[in-house]
Amino acid sequence: MFDFARKTILLVEDEVILAIREKEVLEAEGYKVVVALSGEKALEIFFSQNVPIDLILMDINLGTGMDGTETAEQILRREDIPVVFLSSHTERSYLERVERITSYGYVVKGSANTVLLASVKMAFKLHEAHHRLRESEARYRRLVEGSPDVVYTFSSKRGGIYYSPRVEDLLGYPIQHLYAHPFLWNSSIHPNDKKRIADVIRDFEDGKTFDIEYRIKDASGQWRWLRDRSIGRQVHGDEVLMEGLVTDITQRVKMQEMLQRNLAQLRVLFEVFPLGIMVTDERGLIVETNPQVERLLGIGKENLEKRLLGDVGLEILRPDGVRMLREELPGARAVKEGRVVGAVEIGVVRAEGETAWLDVTAAPSGDGGAVMIFQDIGERKRTEAILRKSEEDARFLFESAPDPVFLADPETNLIVDANAAACALVGRQRSEIIGLHQSHLHPPRVEKFSVESFEKHVDEAEQLGYTQPIEAQVLRADGELVPVEVMAQLINQGERKVLMGTFRDITRRKEADSRIRDLLNSKELLLREVHHRVKNNMNTIISLLMLQMSAQPEPAAHAALQDVTGRVQSMMVLYEKLFLSENYTTVAVRDYFPALLKEIISLFPHAGQVELETELEELILPPRQLYPLGIIINELTTNAMKYAFPGRRSGRIRMSLTSQDGLVKIVFADNGVGLPAGFTVADFGASTKAPPFSLEQANGFGMQLVDLLVRQIGGVLTVEPGEGAVFVISFSPEKP
Repeated sequence: MFDFARKTILLVEDEVILAIREKEVLEAEGYKVVVALSGEKALEIFFSQNVPIDLILMDINLGTGMDGTETAEQILRREDIPVVFLSSHTERSYLERVERITSYGYVVKGSANTVLLASVKMAFKLHEAHHRLRESEARYRRLVEGSPDVVYTFSSKRGGIYYSPRVEDLLGYPIQHLYAHPFLWNSSIHPNDKKRIADVIRDFEDGKTFDIEYRIKDASGQWRWLRDRSIGRQVHGDEVLMEGLVTDITQRVKMQEMLQRNLAQLRVLFEVFPLGIMVTDERGLIVETNPQVERLLGIGKENLEKRLLGDVGLEILRPDGVRMLREELPGARAVKEGRVVGAVEIGVVRAEGETAWLDVTAAPSGDGGAVMIFQDIGERKRTEAILRKSEEDARFLFESAPDPVFLADPETNLIVDANAAACALVGRQRSEIIGLHQSHLHPPRVEKFSVESFEKHVDEAEQLGYTQPIEAQVLRADGELVPVEVMAQLINQGERKVLMGTFRDITRRKEADSRIRDLLNSKELLLREVHHRVKNNMNTIISLLMLQMSAQPEPAAHAALQDVTGRVQSMMVLYEKLFLSENYTTVAVRDYFPALLKEIISLFPHAGQVELETELEELILPPRQLYPLGIIINELTTNAMKYAFPGRRSGRIRMSLTSQDGLVKIVFADNGVGLPAGFTVADFGASTKAPPFSLEQANGFGMQLVDLLVRQIGGVLTVEPGEGAVFVISFSPEKP
């Protein structure tokens, strides 16, 4: 029921007396009435919003201003409100004026009050009904347009005549395209589904409903699965209108197909799974087993299914050998406790008497039963037995090892174990050693070193797995210090890593090392004494030769003694360099030749007038080659000092040594008068080589000695052009 007493009516009437009468009639009925004497005033009142208006009672003729129809049009353009027209005219022309305006009644002035009140009430009811209808239509439109499904209307004569907007997302066609091709939907149905759909449509025309699934091709050419169900049916003559609801079930169908494939794969997996699988129901009866269960238990499938596991003739044992009760089995416990029961070991005594050890995991199946997985752990059991035996053997070796062995935690430096030899080394019981910090094994003055050494051992062991031996001292319980050699290794002990330190008492070795050092010191002193005596003897020989040389009046004898003195001098210089070198087997040419040249030149009275230049690479040669080279350089230097600078004039001797491409090249040159006629070349340093110097034709023992010594080292001697005499010696160096 409407509560009309609370409604407000805007009465638009230009006749004041009529307005007063109509206002009284309406107010007597319980309405609130606001009067406007003109159309302009009515607009002002209505749009001011000071008074909410529920209905307008509008006179058509309003004098000289706006008439009622124009006023009503302006109001209705802004707001939907019921308008009832008043007029004293009944001509058709007046009725036509209000027909184009949404109105809810036409009351002739002068009618009975009941007519006016009835018209007003009817207008309120019509407006409320229209409002509800519009809301219902809007709600229906929102439901249809917002639905994920497609709502459609299909005519048996005209094809598709309505589709909700969701159809564009479903098929990919614009909705206008579907309206332009009303039978496109039918032609897009999969060929294998068309006959079934035709039968459904015929049954629907006969009055039956349908709920079917079929495939349809979308705009991209992909097939979609649809669920199509009827929701309404209208018949207009020979035309039947089908109203339906379509749902895209493509994903559901794909999921079903995937589920079917997965189920098939699971079935294959169930059959070929390497572990045994057994399924029981809520009563504990075996429902299904895979072939692996039959192999593990040694019982055929036909003797297992539909029976209780505890009643199939198997003796099922705990690891301690006691028979397991039915309620103790993992499957029964999983059902009872509602949780996964895993890693339960059982022994199954087969018919042939052999015990098969199995690891069983069980979980509730969700339907009151249980799923149990059996794994053969016989190999693991055998491995564990071997491991236990290995650990026992390792313990025996650890205890009986002749060398002391300590085990320490690499993180805390605490000793965790020690063998009998280790206890004997430190003079303590094992119980006294375990728990000690490893630094307590060493003297206090080296404790810091001991800690750093231990940490270094740990780092090295983690990188290499072992450490190089180091020397340390162990402090015995009686205060004695024992020298030891320690080597560490990082090993696995169960689930943890420990540092195994192997100690070796090196007291005897230390004593032997001390004796060896004493012997070496004695030998070193003896060697130095021998060297001193040899050097003195060689100096004595040189002094005797020089005394003899100064006493000889004959120039030839004097020259011969001088040559011998130079040769002895070269041997003494080489001996000196060899003794001063670290290994007595090699000498650097930079140390040998400059000293040799200075010693030889110093034998001649005009030595201060001869300039010496050397340019030598860093090269190490063995005495086997340095000795002949020393004699050769002595002979070449002696000849230069004798003959290159006649009249005791000043001069220069230059020696260079280079190594390239596996050959050593020595160039000995002076800027003296040069070689005899026929053997000199002008322009020192020219690229054109002179003819080879024929040493067979040269007079004198010295040059013949040079020739022999060059051949001895496998070299080649040539004479090159230069300012004076230029000798080039090339040879292959021997490895030191």
